[in-house]
Parts: sequence; structure tokens; C-alpha cells
Amino acid sequence: MERFVRKATAKDLPVVLNLIESGRRIMRENGNTHQWGDCHPTVAQIEEDMADGCSYLLIEGRQSHSHLCLHSRTRCHLRSHLRWTLD
Repeated sequence: MERFVRKATAKDLPVVLNLIESGRRIMRENGNTHQWGDCHPTVAQIEEDMADGCSYLLIEGRQSHSHLCLHSRTRCHLRSHLRWTLD
């Protein structure tokens, strides 16, 4: 199954919010109760990241598996291991 990363858009906001809440739940279940709390990132931050073009979704098949925000200052190993669709 093909795996790729694409830019997230405003239409993806519900999916991104779901993924973030899932991440919060998994962190809590594993004893990490401090990293994100209940209010980080905010919806406004996510929308700003999307508008700035630095919000991405990891897609496998037809399903979104992860959300990431990569600013130009971010160093990330994913950049060289995945096919990126940036249009």
C-alpha cells in the first residue's frame, strides 16, 4: 500500500483534530499527561499552520494516519523517506 505525505488544507481540519485527540488519548494511556494537555495545539494554531503551508498529513491507502507541522526550521527524517505531494 502506498504511503505519502501531502499538505493539509482547511477541509482536513476535522481529520486533524481527530488525529490530535487520538494522540492525546494514547499519550495519557501511556503515562504522558503533560506534553500537550487539553489545549495544545489550539484550533487557531492548526488553522494558521495550514494557511502557512506547513501542515501535512501522512496518508496510507485512503486513510490519514498522522498529522505533522514542519516549519522551515524543522529537521525531520521523514523528508527523505517518503514521497511528498506538495501541490
